[in-house]
Amino acid sequence: MPSDVPDAGDAAIVIDEGLLSPVTVGADAEVTDAAVLGALVAAEVALSRAWARVGAAPDMAALSTALGWVGAGEPCATGDLSLPALAAASVAGGNPVIPLVGMLKERAPLDVRGWVHRGATSQDILDSALMLVARRAGERIRASLRETEQHLAEFAAAHRNEVAAARTLTQHAVPTTVGARASGWLRAVSRARLRLDETLAALPAQLGGAGGTLASFVEIGGTEAAAELPAAYAAELGLAAPDAPWHVTRWPVTELADALVQTVDAVGKMATDVATLSRTEIGELAEGTGGGSSAMPQKQNPAASVLIRSAALRAPNLAATVHLAAAFAADERPDGAWHAEWPTLRELLRLALGATATAARLVAGLRVDGDAVARNLGLTEGLIVSERLSLVLTPLLGKDVVAQIVADTGRGGDLRALVVEALEAAVDPLPGAAHPADGVDVLLDPAQYTGAAGALTDAAVRDLLAALGEERGIRDPDPDPGAAAGGGAGAGGRFGQRAGGGAAAEVSVGSGAAATDGTTPAEQPLDGGDAPVDPPDRRSSAGAGAAGGGAGSWAGAAGGPGPGGGTAGVAGAGAAAGGGTTPAEPPPFRADTPVAPADRRSSAGGRPADPEARPADPAARPADPEARPADPENRPDNNESHRTGGLT
Repeated sequence: MPSDVPDAGDAAIVIDEGLLSPVTVGADAEVTDAAVLGALVAAEVALSRAWARVGAAPDMAALSTALGWVGAGEPCATGDLSLPALAAASVAGGNPVIPLVGMLKERAPLDVRGWVHRGATSQDILDSALMLVARRAGERIRASLRETEQHLAEFAAAHRNEVAAARTLTQHAVPTTVGARASGWLRAVSRARLRLDETLAALPAQLGGAGGTLASFVEIGGTEAAAELPAAYAAELGLAAPDAPWHVTRWPVTELADALVQTVDAVGKMATDVATLSRTEIGELAEGTGGGSSAMPQKQNPAASVLIRSAALRAPNLAATVHLAAAFAADERPDGAWHAEWPTLRELLRLALGATATAARLVAGLRVDGDAVARNLGLTEGLIVSERLSLVLTPLLGKDVVAQIVADTGRGGDLRALVVEALEAAVDPLPGAAHPADGVDVLLDPAQYTGAAGALTDAAVRDLLAALGEERGIRDPDPDPGAAAGGGAGAGGRFGQRAGGGAAAEVSVGSGAAATDGTTPAEQPLDGGDAPVDPPDRRSSAGAGAAGGGAGSWAGAAGGPGPGGGTAGVAGAGAAAGGGTTPAEPPPFRADTPVAPADRRSSAGGRPADPEARPADPAARPADPEARPADPENRPDNNESHRTGGLT
């Protein structure tokens, strides 16, 4: 952003073209000194036009033409006004409005020259001009956010079912999906855009006169005209009408700063994840065009993410300065606090412009290395599902045995063999019944423990479609979640997650997230179609179908209420009704499996699933919500303590 200062020959010396702020290069035209000057002139012309609008002054068409008026909400063409000369002259009075008024009067038609700056104070003009600059810059920021949202929605839907390792405190935690992670970015960006929308719509013009009482305007035009003047002035500038002067009540500036920081935070979080996941040793994500190195030609640096992060690190302190200035807005005109706002707010706008434009480009070219995602998912040799093992196996084997299995696996043991051995030693099924160990492969599959990740991803995409309408060919990835959920009988999804029959139908996940029909991204096109936009609450139509993955049926079968809502001795027969179970992944248990009464641990036993079996009775009594949960000592809520010292 050029900041011009005069030298002895009145030639401009540009001190900031973005050489040390590459994130803003090419994105800050709306906040240059030239843009601010155009807004200052527009603020002066708008006041003259507002006087005419309320009937107190003659027509201002000639003045508007002479001073470069373009239209409401637009900066004026500044013609031969000299930025260096204006900057130099602003030092004496402490702001640029004082010398600007003289320059404009020289250029105004003689018969209306007296209406330039009529009744106003410098703060009226400068505050209004900065709000005009902010609104125009904000519209550019908003456009970049919308573009980012649309790219993120496409990316999240395309990778909805790609299972990856979630990391907490830098370590592998539980399975998630690439799409679920991206849907989190999408929600943050969408929320930031909505807040920015509200803030921009509320940006007011400033008009209060010398002491904020409008006394000069009353004296010039009378009480009625003075009462109408602020709204007329705001209309000429395309800003909101102020409810009162805000010379020392700086909420428009602080709220704008907060919205801008939230915006930069949202894209900064995304950039942080991309930079981390593009590390050589992780390699799950890559920017479309990586940056090079002057010394190491093999490198493909995540340059866009780095630049966005640079903005995210700078923005919060700028907002803090704005808040500090607001708190020190003394008397009826601040002595320095107001002046500190100007460059601070401009730099914050500049960073938000650059960060969001860079984010839109980043997401448009973001790539996933599926092999790297799968490789990293398997690094812990199955322990990525250790939380699930604790939830499912503790009622069968006891807490100590499960902890030993996890420890032995961490020392190089075969997790599957250890689990099978423990189950065979502990569980005595009825003659002819399937053994719980028969379902170990399903239990250990990370794809079976992504919870509501798919539904949360779908909901984020649907929320965007509901807010923005179908744009750029994005299509609802789950056109009928209610039908796909099989009437709420069980959790769906590509990976056939199980839930417990009618009991699971009483469980809801997240904010009404629905189970899905199990199709792959290729079966859910995002590149066209005329699917209707869903209302925001449609995602709840599947009701409680999305239950807690496979853990529900296992825990239910074990004889106690589990995360999936299963009741004692009841396994998850409802999974097939949800549409998510694949032929290669039959549910390990059935609701009508007989259990051995002598040993509670054997209650998980049962016959293999019969494809001809009658489905669970939909009228069956649901699980008692008052039922006493299993002993928490034997069912730890978090299994990460073995490697995080209890931190999660």
